[in-house]
Amino acid sequence: MVTVIPDVKVKVNELIIQWLSQDKVFEQLSDDLACILNGKIPDVVPTKQINNRSLSPPHHKHPASPRSSPRVPGSPNRSSAVRTKSNRTPSPAHEIKKSSPAISNKLKKPQEIIPQFYFPMGKPSSPPQKLDDTQLMKIKGLFEECKDGLIAKKDFGSVTKAAGLPLYWKCPLFEACSSTDICSYNQFLQVYEYLESHCHDESAKFIRVLTKGTRSHLVWEDFNNLIQDVIDTHPGMSFLDDAPEFHARYIETVTGRIMYTVNRSWSSKINMTELRDSNFLKILASLEDEPDINQVSDYFSYEHFYVIYCKFWEIDTDHDLIVNLEDVMRHADGTVNPRALERLFQGTVTHNKTDTLTYFDFIRFLLAEEDKTHPTAIEYWFRIMDLDGDGYISLYELEYFYQEGEVPLTDWEKFAAREYEDLIADEELNKQYEYEDDFEDEDEEIPLGGSVAMSAVETYGK
Repeated sequence: MVTVIPDVKVKVNELIIQWLSQDKVFEQLSDDLACILNGKIPDVVPTKQINNRSLSPPHHKHPASPRSSPRVPGSPNRSSAVRTKSNRTPSPAHEIKKSSPAISNKLKKPQEIIPQFYFPMGKPSSPPQKLDDTQLMKIKGLFEECKDGLIAKKDFGSVTKAAGLPLYWKCPLFEACSSTDICSYNQFLQVYEYLESHCHDESAKFIRVLTKGTRSHLVWEDFNNLIQDVIDTHPGMSFLDDAPEFHARYIETVTGRIMYTVNRSWSSKINMTELRDSNFLKILASLEDEPDINQVSDYFSYEHFYVIYCKFWEIDTDHDLIVNLEDVMRHADGTVNPRALERLFQGTVTHNKTDTLTYFDFIRFLLAEEDKTHPTAIEYWFRIMDLDGDGYISLYELEYFYQEGEVPLTDWEKFAAREYEDLIADEELNKQYEYEDDFEDEDEEIPLGGSVAMSAVETYGK
């Protein structure tokens, strides 16, 4: 006969859960917790109130016997109060207050105020800085020098620099101030005052300018006009003036490299934290001081763009800016693992599962393939190899890409393969010796200069 031993712990937990599930018990506990957090002593809990919430199953109630003594007016309230008081049991907090005033005073101690530590728009200076009147007068003077006090878009670089911002912010800053081809001082001042009062670091200001205040993150379209302005005005890009067909591809390449490097969350949305953690704003500011665009290797190099675009052009045989699996397999003479390439089209490193890749997708693939030490490349190939998406690469997944189909060689097969290679090497060496011997015999018969020289002498000596 098997003896069933109940699990005491499970039973106690069940009873506690049943007790806590009662509405008034939960309310009482919540009130007591709120009192403690506010430095107050919880009220005394009547025992009768707890007894009325018995955990035992309900029993059939019998009608109460009639009272033998008549009621005295006003006595029910008094007797009820006395009865309630006699049935109340002091709570632990009440006992603490009665026995230890020091602990009670500690409960009443006001809560410590935690200072603000998260500043999404950058940490403001303390005390807040006011706008520099001298700087504003200088900026206002730039507008007054122009006809009707209106500055054209092509001349807005001077205003941008006077405002203390990098030169190549000029195009998005102008567009944030005006929707036409000219901008007034009041339009600029409205945007500038907002930047100085609400955006407390460079990243917050940049996102506010590029999005015109509509979003707290950047998407790839936000960079189009900025990069086009680099093409139009940077001295190292002047050779592209006569090749507008390359402008769109250059913009897409630079944007692809920005998203690849900066957008570490893979969300296609660059937030302020990602922008702060990247070097993009520093590189953008350096364009002003570097006339050779190819020296700015991060993001903007034309040479890097040309390499990426030509690699895509080689496999995109129909030149429709879309490639399929068969096209990608031609990359690097077919040396990339075909199973890894198949994963490219399964939505592991792209936002959608598709049968084709765009030029934008190919940029990410090429950057990850050729520089596997980059943090984004490491995650890129990890996503490719993590077949079940559990965040780990198992031995099975490694075998799927690298050890499958190969049968270990026996000792005899290893010996035969080694000896065969040695015999082939000896044979090649013997042929080399025979060739050198034949060449020495020819040197003895033909004078210095060879047959070509002899033919020239015979021709010109006649």
